[in-house]
Amino acid sequence: GSGSLRLARVMTPTWLLTLELTGTALLHKAAVENRTLVNNASGALLGGQYFVGPAFWIRGAAGLGVFALRFDDPMEDRDLLGPATLGGAGLDLARFRHVSIGVEGYTLLLFNREGAVASTSFLLDVSIY
Repeated sequence: GSGSLRLARVMTPTWLLTLELTGTALLHKAAVENRTLVNNASGALLGGQYFVGPAFWIRGAAGLGVFALRFDDPMEDRDLLGPATLGGAGLDLARFRHVSIGVEGYTLLLFNREGAVASTSFLLDVSIY
């Protein structure tokens, strides 16, 4: 599963300045005990969101990310910290007073000493403004 908490400040009628926490849980089975393990891709990011039209927007952000790897043997577990970037787009489907409901997709790209990891998410979007 995935989730994102995004705070925004309106800069112009089409631009928002954003601060967000995002995370994805990646489930996988342990090779030995057949138990479910969870790897996590998370980020704390500063970015911008641009409204291309009245309901369609694109966004980008950069910041710090961590990829938490979990293995059969907890002694092998690793948390890999490094820079992160995010790119996404969304569509507002309905608006009611100060609430909009829509859909969005984004890719979080994490860089660390072992390489790079990409995590793509598709979400239901609820915005309160």
